[in-house]
Amino acid sequence: MNIILLGIYIFVVMMVVISFFNLKLSIALFISSLILIPYWEINFGGITIDHNILNIVFIFSFFFYKKRNKSSLDFELIHPFIFLYISLLFLTFFTQSLPWLFQYTYWFGTLLKATVVSFIIWNVSKDDPKILLYVKWSLILSITLAGIYGVFLMKLGGFNPYTSFVSLYFGKKDAAFVYSLVTQSRFSFSNAGKIQSTMSHPMTWTLMLCFLFVVFFIYNKKEKKKYYWFILGLLGFNILISGVRTGIASLTLAFAYFFLRNIRIKIVVTGIMFLSMFYLIVSSNKDLSNIFISFVDVEGNQTNVGGSSLRMRLNQLDGVFNELQDQELFVGKGFGWTSYYQSNYGDHPTIKAFESLIFVILCNSGLIGAVIWMMFFVKLFKKAREKLIFQNDIYLIDIIIITYISYSIGTGEYSYIQYFSILYTFLISSLVKNQNAANNEYQYIREKQITQ
Repeated sequence: MNIILLGIYIFVVMMVVISFFNLKLSIALFISSLILIPYWEINFGGITIDHNILNIVFIFSFFFYKKRNKSSLDFELIHPFIFLYISLLFLTFFTQSLPWLFQYTYWFGTLLKATVVSFIIWNVSKDDPKILLYVKWSLILSITLAGIYGVFLMKLGGFNPYTSFVSLYFGKKDAAFVYSLVTQSRFSFSNAGKIQSTMSHPMTWTLMLCFLFVVFFIYNKKEKKKYYWFILGLLGFNILISGVRTGIASLTLAFAYFFLRNIRIKIVVTGIMFLSMFYLIVSSNKDLSNIFISFVDVEGNQTNVGGSSLRMRLNQLDGVFNELQDQELFVGKGFGWTSYYQSNYGDHPTIKAFESLIFVILCNSGLIGAVIWMMFFVKLFKKAREKLIFQNDIYLIDIIIITYISYSIGTGEYSYIQYFSILYTFLISSLVKNQNAANNEYQYIREKQITQ
């Protein structure tokens, strides 16, 4: 067996076995696998192990962990996700375009992906905060490897030897090969139109880059370690060369919000200096200038950047409403209908690949679904305010929520919520740990002053 495949098999089996002895390490390995292994579906002892089977294994191993530690279960941090999926499940009883069995199976799979690992991180961190350290270092090591590989891919013209080999073995369509045929690089120093590094798709890779940029921006603010600057630089450069403009746009929007909520003299001066340097860099480079001009190019013909224009998106939205008929306008065509359509028929003649969360929501769950999703986002913002004491920490969590919303609106929803839920929970758990430590230190100082 090829050494790469052997490594993937060993990695997956390790996650399963170790989960019953060291759940912290197994969860950290799983998070690394999300970044480093684009596809896997392992046949082991007559059993097919995929992401959802592994999530079920994690559920059993977590209850073994809880039995040993004798602590209660806390669903508080995943309440917004449970609300979202239970509400969307209710809508499936009123849809007729998809078999209910398909909807339920797809619903159950996405529910597991969005809640299991998040639930475990939150609960275990309350008993043993070391899981947060395990997760942090799994993110550091895996994104450093993937980021360096992403830079290496700049000169391969869109070819990705690692993902091409893995996708061929597991019978998947390699996104890197497809994009190498239809896209050109937006930078003169790179000949790769789209880069996906070690992940399954350039858009998934860029989303992870954006999420981790937020994660290590927060860690840099809290711990002020020099190596975080290297990681942020590596992430930022990979976002730039990924070929997915939405990454730049979503991070710009999220950090603009953060700076507006933190209007202080020091931050304003720093922001002005950063924007001035940024403007000089962009204006001095034709490739960068074209990318930023393309954000406001309604017709899509002012630059040669390519990609979706605003007019194209409006045509797609019109196609969404043309697709929905009568009752479907309110409850949609069924949970997972967009994925079902693409897997069976390919791209839609008008809506294309459903490249916006708005298109996905309306097609799958209609106008009522849109209301449910809006309530879900409100609950995410509120949950951060319930769990966190310090206002600046709340704004930091807002950044990752805004990044997810803006990115998925710009590109679609291709299991992005799995990555978001894990990192959202991880960040809140980390900030709660920090504030608890700060409170304990304050109490210690107060008690010491009183005794003196």
